[in-house]
Formats: sequence, structure tokens, C-alpha cells
Amino acid sequence: MEQKSGWGKIILAVILTAVIAGGGVYLWQKNLREKGLRQAAENISKDFSSQIANLQNQITELLKREAETKNEEPNANTPANQEPGTQNESAPPDPYANWETYSNDQYGFKIKYPAKYKTVKDNYGWPHVIIHFIEKSGAQSYRAQIEVWDSKDGFKNTYAKNPPFITQAGSKYITVNYWTAAGDDGTKKEWENIISTFEVIPK
Repeated sequence: MEQKSGWGKIILAVILTAVIAGGGVYLWQKNLREKGLRQAAENISKDFSSQIANLQNQITELLKREAETKNEEPNANTPANQEPGTQNESAPPDPYANWETYSNDQYGFKIKYPAKYKTVKDNYGWPHVIIHFIEKSGAQSYRAQIEVWDSKDGFKNTYAKNPPFITQAGSKYITVNYWTAAGDDGTKKEWENIISTFEVIPK
């Protein structure tokens, strides 16, 4: 009887040891799992934080570049008189760059004309003419005249048609008149461009 009781104690001790050991192993594994999960969560959180920081840096850089594009600082390739933020666009070519300029200080005006013409002072039979224009190619008659009048109706009393251009300069009236053959639209357009350069000079 005592022998059986001894074996029972041993078996009970073994079972208790197994239960305690099993529980310890379970708790150890559970602790490892929880620690692994916490570490994985921390790693994921760090990864997301890193990605968010990178995105914020990229957005900041893009915004900075956009601001610099809209408001660039002057540099060595920017003219000194160019406003910051403006594009360094080349100016359109001046269509009258190679033209001559006739200036008249007495009546206060100037006008540009192509180099194909020369100016001639001739008031014989032209009492109101300041200057004539004639082609250098050897044309026999004047192409155009600039005349000065005391009144706006002075031209009407001399010519049957109104002048293509009339303006007041001081107390006088200045007219530009030109002659073209019927259908000569090229010369007509040329003189329209010439007249567009007429400018009154303040005295």
C-alpha cells in the first residue's frame, strides 16, 4: 500500500512538473509571439513614417521648384532691366529697323520710310510741300508728299480727294499724300505702313 502511494506521488509530481513546464513553454512562446508582433508593428510603423517623410520632402521640393519658376531671380543671362519672374523672351524684330527717318523740327514731326526712297525738297508748283519722296530706281515722278496747311480744309480747297493722312502739329495741319496706279495694292500697303510711323514731336 505504501509502495502504491509512493508511485502515485511520483506520477503526480511528474504530471505537475509537465503541466508547469508546459505552461511555462506556452507562456514563453506566447511572449515570443507578442514580442514578435510588437516588433513587426513597430517596423511597419517606422516604414510608414519613413515613406510619409519622403513624400513630404518630395512635395516640399516640388513646391519650391514651382515657386522658383514663377519668381526666378535675375542671373547672368537676365538683362539688368528685366523684372524678376519675367521670361527672357527675345523681342520681336522691328519691321522698320532698316528704314530711314525724316524729321522736321520746324513743324515738330518725324516719319520713317524704306531706303528705296529718297527725299527731295521742291516746292516749285507745290506751295505747301515740305518734302517729296521718289524712288531711287529712277522714277520720273514723285511718289508722295508731306504738306503743311494753315487749316484743316486747306487740302480740300487744293485737291479733289481727301488725303490718306492728316494730323495737327501745333497750329498747323500736316498731310501725307501718295499716288499709286490702279490695282497697285503693294505700294498702297507700303505707304499705309509708312504713314503708321508718323509721330508728332513735342516742341
